[in-house]
Amino acid sequence: MSSFKPLQVRWGKCRWCGKDFQVTYATKQSCSPECKAMSKLDKTLAAKKCALCGKDFYTKSKSKNICSLRCRRNHKHSEDIRYKKNKGCAICGWKETIDIHHDSRGVYVLCPNHHALITRGISTIEELLKK
Repeated sequence: MSSFKPLQVRWGKCRWCGKDFQVTYATKQSCSPECKAMSKLDKTLAAKKCALCGKDFYTKSKSKNICSLRCRRNHKHSEDIRYKKNKGCAICGWKETIDIHHDSRGVYVLCPNHHALITRGISTIEELLKK
């Protein structure tokens, strides 16, 4: 008879993200290397869900509810752009291929030809809209 004892599986809760994980040694407290690194980095970070896109993110701020500047910018103009895309180019009405032009005055949906004229400085958006 052998004195072989089967290993007992122990489960623990990650101190950083709260997920259950299999404990492989007595001092293990995190489920992954990422959680271990985050717990060493800063214990004051809080896990939150982005109000716009729904992704999980970590922040020190108590009031921050948007995951990134890119997310805020994309959602800021998305409804406006969707409405304008249906109308086509703001100057000629072309709907086959459209470009989005951003400047300090706003966001415009343009055909590639008019977008090139504005981007290269040949015309301004105001000149083209007057015609």
